[in-house]
Amino acid sequence: MAISAPRCWFSSVFSSYRYPTPFPCQPPILRRSISTVTPTAINHRSHCMVAPNAINYRKISPIPPNKINKQKSAGGLREEKSYAFRDRKCWKRDLRVSQSTAFRSFSTQSQEDDEEMESGNADVAYDCRFFRVYKDGRVHKYHPTDKIPSSDHPQTGVRSKDVVVSSETGVSVRLFLPKIDDPDKKLPLLFYIHGGGFSFLSAFSPSYDSYLKSLVAEANVIGVSVEYRLAPENPIPACYDDSWAALQWVASHADGNGPEPWLNSHSDMNRVFIAGDSAGGNIAHTLAVRVGSIGLPGAKVVGVVLVHPYFGGTVDDEMWLYMCPTNSGLEDPRLKPAAEDLARLRCERVLIFVAEKDHLREIGWRYYEDLKKSGWKGTVEIVENHGEEHGFHLDNLTGDQTVDLIARFESFINKD
Repeated sequence: MAISAPRCWFSSVFSSYRYPTPFPCQPPILRRSISTVTPTAINHRSHCMVAPNAINYRKISPIPPNKINKQKSAGGLREEKSYAFRDRKCWKRDLRVSQSTAFRSFSTQSQEDDEEMESGNADVAYDCRFFRVYKDGRVHKYHPTDKIPSSDHPQTGVRSKDVVVSSETGVSVRLFLPKIDDPDKKLPLLFYIHGGGFSFLSAFSPSYDSYLKSLVAEANVIGVSVEYRLAPENPIPACYDDSWAALQWVASHADGNGPEPWLNSHSDMNRVFIAGDSAGGNIAHTLAVRVGSIGLPGAKVVGVVLVHPYFGGTVDDEMWLYMCPTNSGLEDPRLKPAAEDLARLRCERVLIFVAEKDHLREIGWRYYEDLKKSGWKGTVEIVENHGEEHGFHLDNLTGDQTVDLIARFESFINKD
């Protein structure tokens, strides 16, 4: 059963924030409705560092000021595909400047700052289609990250709650428990990593909350959706390290004596699946490689699902290199999977989804072909959704192709 979600995460609104303290472990919550939570769950209010009246929403073009056409357009974010990046020489100069500057928090501009930014005279260190970084360390993101508290879904019987994995880094997970008919039956576990260009969206976003509830209800699995730290405030590899820490936390329940009762009682650690979409697909692959390299004591990863994964080869590569100051260039194996890494994937099967109109379509097909040629001993299949664009499964959960995607997800997980 598909669960609808508001399409608030991809609006043409530019949000900015100001904190009196350095950037917290989690991005701020934009919704005012905060539920009462148990001490072991996440206190959403503790991450809300700004009063509601301090949030400033303004419409802004996704094109940086130095690239904006003088004529106004009603296209808004629909014109993202025409986004023009700076030339490489200029970008490298900005990279050197901004990496020497410590990032500060999201900040709400004063009226004077707003006028300066809109006039194009602000001291900008780096611009891309997801965020802008100023030389004084301020970061502005073009896509707001809305969050909602965990909640139960009476129609499907799916329950959810949020749990802190590491108080030191702030890494957390949203757990999803399907309707339990047989308390003694162990269920597969789906470890999911959200997308958002490594820099926005959240495991607590309405779209991902509804999507995971639909997946969990359809496949009858335990869902674990990881809330990792976002770039550029937390440079890559924070997202990889946070996701790995959360996966290790999941595996710590193998003997039924972990910190989370839902996992102790209902999860089958011999049937773990790692999945993610877009940037989350990239992270999912990296986790599977790490499992193949150093192992995951207590858990067996059976399969990996990559939905519209990002693996370089696009104009966004420069943005990824900027967010990862320790990168090894365009051949970095996290950006472009190496054959030896593909060969050591520690799973039995891989499922890849691509969309016909997605700018990452060819990237998904290339991964599929490279995996087959790598010497990896598992089985891989690829599904292409015709007429669809990147992330369509989050836009319309009741659409025919989304329903089909979730059904293929379910059959992949529950394959005998």
